[in-house]
Amino acid sequence: GENYGWMVEVSRADPSFQNKKHTALGRFRHENIAFRVEAGKPLAA
Repeated sequence: GENYGWMVEVSRADPSFQNKKHTALGRFRHENIAFRVEAGKPLAA
């Protein structure tokens, strides 16, 4: 079977947000990403 997936951007804070598949990042074999949190800056993953 196919064991790869896409990174998808979601927003739990905004119910009207349309999920976005980021195909430019390529396909990933693992199931998670890491977040970079810096005070005063947008959240980056």
